[in-house]
Amino acid sequence: MDRGKYLLRDGKRTKFRIKVPRELWDWLPKIIARDVSAPDTTEIGLRCRACGQRLRALFDRAVKGMVDRTALRELVNEICHEELYRNTPPAEIVDIRQPIPTQPDLLQAFLAQVLRSLNININLPPVPNPPVESPERRIEPQAPVTSQIHTLRETCDLYFKEKGSNVGVNPKTEKDRRNSLSLLMEYLGGDFDIAKITRGMMVDVRMNLLQKYPLHRKKLYPNMPLMEVLRLKTVKAYISESTQSRYMEFWSGFFNWAVQADYITKNPAAGLYDRSEFYDVRELRPPFTIQELTSIFTMIADLPNRPRFMTKLYPMRYWVNLLALYQGMRLNEICQLYLDDIVMEEGLPCIRIRPDRERQQKVKNKSSIRTIPIHSTILRLGFLGYCREIRDVHEGANGVLFPPATALDGGYQRKMQQFNALIHSLPGMDPRKSIHSYRHNFDTELLNKGAKEYFILCLDGHTRTGELMSRYAKPDLHKLRETLELVTYDGFDVFVCLGKQPIPDELIAEQARAFFLS
Repeated sequence: MDRGKYLLRDGKRTKFRIKVPRELWDWLPKIIARDVSAPDTTEIGLRCRACGQRLRALFDRAVKGMVDRTALRELVNEICHEELYRNTPPAEIVDIRQPIPTQPDLLQAFLAQVLRSLNININLPPVPNPPVESPERRIEPQAPVTSQIHTLRETCDLYFKEKGSNVGVNPKTEKDRRNSLSLLMEYLGGDFDIAKITRGMMVDVRMNLLQKYPLHRKKLYPNMPLMEVLRLKTVKAYISESTQSRYMEFWSGFFNWAVQADYITKNPAAGLYDRSEFYDVRELRPPFTIQELTSIFTMIADLPNRPRFMTKLYPMRYWVNLLALYQGMRLNEICQLYLDDIVMEEGLPCIRIRPDRERQQKVKNKSSIRTIPIHSTILRLGFLGYCREIRDVHEGANGVLFPPATALDGGYQRKMQQFNALIHSLPGMDPRKSIHSYRHNFDTELLNKGAKEYFILCLDGHTRTGELMSRYAKPDLHKLRETLELVTYDGFDVFVCLGKQPIPDELIAEQARAFFLS
């Protein structure tokens, strides 16, 4: 590079000058200038060229995310000091002293001469002959060990390969993990040496990547490079703090794996995330009030009268809300049900929640695998009749309970997540509330009615602590049914909201025989 590009002459003053790339203006001034002086102009030119080349290389690495940008200013000052203001090398110092001998016999003679010059008389012991090494014990010099560089892309590929072989990996979690590491590679560079990733760099990633990363970036800015996206001033919404923490959690897990694989010595992202800190009590999803429940189910009853009524989705929206409210089940647990998951056990109609890889049915944890009785309100609304109708239409007992539901990476619940928009359209509805709020209603109702915590955990599918409850104890279905029937929601009449009359026990028994026995 022409050294004249870095020189600026202003009268009798000579300055070094270099422009900083636009991507680094948040950390450095737009132009870096320094006064320089040397015995001759040739020396000035050489120093400026060396400094410019080193700074240009530093800027290129920083733009690619390979340098901790918070340390850029210090690095620039260090390079300028080394290249522009280095002194003339000192004159060579000649040591005129005699070297001290290293051989034992010569060393003893040397010491005796020193002692005599000091008028000290000491008889030194004779020097023993050095042991002769046998050829068998001689150790040959080893070649120096060279450390292998592991790039971020290469390490991620090995990590994904190992993680993909694990049984029971949640496809959505795996997709999110891949997306998070792809983002890290895009910011730092796929060819970056993983051993050189420092804690300061991960702090920089958290502050200058995650906190400035737009929500729905790939949809809103599909062809825009990441660095340009991060400089946008017109972004309306950024990813949430919990999402940022989830990304840091994925990265920390990746680095922990790299430590175990001996690619790095320590985790540079350790302690940089804490998902619990984002759960403010005021932000937790509260249960619906009785008035809100009345509004929701009155709206469900009125859906067929709306202009853009979707006939195929209505049975799913109708029953999923009811099952979530009265069974306390998770949304995906309901949407992924098959007809053969509706079973009769110990004389009680029940719902069986279980994982199945072929059907892509999944559960949150081992405690989520359970069989729970069906609430009497669900039966009085004709649920078993609906099950028989679906079976007869699809001519088989192994079909899905809600045909519009299809399996995706995130589960079966995608069609029902759109229902949250209808809930939020109701006047005065708290935006924090969603279909998952029904589980909060369910647990609150049981606790207020004095139900035993063990049976609540069994109905909910929550993890039971302690070896006795988690390993040995098995809930009695009839006890579970007694606990389940405590859910009544005083002041809320679902039959009035839906405009339905509860069917008698005789008709429930007839529907059970038709579904389970025919």
